[in-house]
Amino acid sequence: MDDEKIQELDYFEGDDLGTQHSKSKIISTIKDDDKKIATMKKHIKNSTFRLEIIKTFQSSQKKIDNLYLITDDFDKKILLEDTEITNDEQRLIIVKAFTKDYNKVPYIREMNEDNREKSLQFLSIDGAKKDVILTLSLERRLKHLEDIRPHFFQYKEEIIDSVQDDEIKKNYLREVKDQEVITKILMSIKDDTYKLEKIEELVKEESNRALVIASLKDDEIKSEKLQELLDKDNQLLVKISFQDPKRLKENFFNSKRTYKQIGLDKEMSIGIEIESEGERAELLRKLKSFLNEDDEKQERKWETKGDLSLSEQDGLEVVSPILIDSKKDVEEIYMTCEMLRQAGQEANEKCGAHVHIGAEYLKSKEAYANLLEIWGNTERIMYIITNEPGSIPRGGTSQHAEPISYKIAQAIEEGSIELNDEQDLQTFISSLQKMQNNKERSLNLLNINNQKNTIEFRVANGTINPDVWIENIKLFGRLVQRAEELAEIEQKSNINEEERQQLELKERLKEDIPEKEKLEIVLDILFEEEEKEVYRERYKENSNILKRYRI
Repeated sequence: MDDEKIQELDYFEGDDLGTQHSKSKIISTIKDDDKKIATMKKHIKNSTFRLEIIKTFQSSQKKIDNLYLITDDFDKKILLEDTEITNDEQRLIIVKAFTKDYNKVPYIREMNEDNREKSLQFLSIDGAKKDVILTLSLERRLKHLEDIRPHFFQYKEEIIDSVQDDEIKKNYLREVKDQEVITKILMSIKDDTYKLEKIEELVKEESNRALVIASLKDDEIKSEKLQELLDKDNQLLVKISFQDPKRLKENFFNSKRTYKQIGLDKEMSIGIEIESEGERAELLRKLKSFLNEDDEKQERKWETKGDLSLSEQDGLEVVSPILIDSKKDVEEIYMTCEMLRQAGQEANEKCGAHVHIGAEYLKSKEAYANLLEIWGNTERIMYIITNEPGSIPRGGTSQHAEPISYKIAQAIEEGSIELNDEQDLQTFISSLQKMQNNKERSLNLLNINNQKNTIEFRVANGTINPDVWIENIKLFGRLVQRAEELAEIEQKSNINEEERQQLELKERLKEDIPEKEKLEIVLDILFEEEEKEVYRERYKENSNILKRYRI
């Protein structure tokens, strides 16, 4: 019977898709898998039709063995969904058949450790290699650092950081020659005495020596070793790494200048992300953090890292720990900005200044609705008053801080967001996040209910001016604070005159009125009279620039 079907295929003329489809239907009915394979190879060139034939194989092994005959990785994944895979030999065939590394990694992870290690040779992407290396035992991980190309040093760092046993690292140092790897391993070792012994023996370049010195726990020893460094950049790196607040203030805190206070509820949590670019960014990234309070537990630190929106070589993002409106945290903002200034970092057109306010501050759906109403009716003003006088919204706002007000209005019109219904808070937040779709918006709500649990404001241009940071934190914090307070007022049966005026001001923002009038309304909602002038000044100068260039 099978032979008759095979002979029938010879009567088909041409090799177009229609003909191949008809042939594939016949081949799929052949009972013997080996005859199916031979006939399919002879008559079927189209990958999708091959997939449909291979799906009909009775033998899982034969499905796996012929996976390579399918060209598209997605089709291969479809076939494997219903295929029983029982051993590493099969997984190895699958890995070789896939084109893309991210499709190979899940099957490699299921292998025993020896085979996982051998399968690294079938990966070409460094990130995929790193993911597999991190599944190996601690003793094996460091041996594969050389499988990661130098350009992807952050992956090497992740592998090194995953090995907590210092003895394994010390043993590995005996065979490694790469200065970057030697430096990172020494930085990650806890024993300062060992570091001091090896720094002389193994670390050749002064910039790497500075990084190892910066990783020492003892500020007194750091201070002594600082004298051995000739380059000012390297000296600065060590000074930034001091943990003693007194030493840090000596270098980065000007007691003679005026430090602005924020003026927010002490219960409100704050976070900031300072983006900058400069020649010393790579060194600062390698330092990993500033202002470490507890070097052992790393409970509080300002993290340094790269960012996809910035230059790969010169870009730096400094991420704060959770802050509150306190003298200590304000001083840290000023010192961090001063560290960046002394390092020669600058905020250019690529850089943003993101402020996070703890989402836990808003207790109800009505509070979120108030925030959306105020933001939606003043968004253009926010793009203007969040930047210091003489600057206009950066070019990257269209890509990384796109307006969200039109999406809010559209969602309300379509009914996917209901501001006045009886939805519970979590359902309402879910509808907001569905509306937003991606984080690259002026107002980012996608962090709510995840590990961060913050409302992120992304409109402001990058800056290392600490006064601007304080003023913007106050602006965004007050927006959240007033949204909650207005919700509480709305729940009262009796309100006083001041509360009534606040509700009226919020309603007036919805009216079609001149932008300058709208500015004064939102300033009345958010600030006392003596606080308003800085934002008026920003608006006046920056809106004039926008008019001049017809933006």
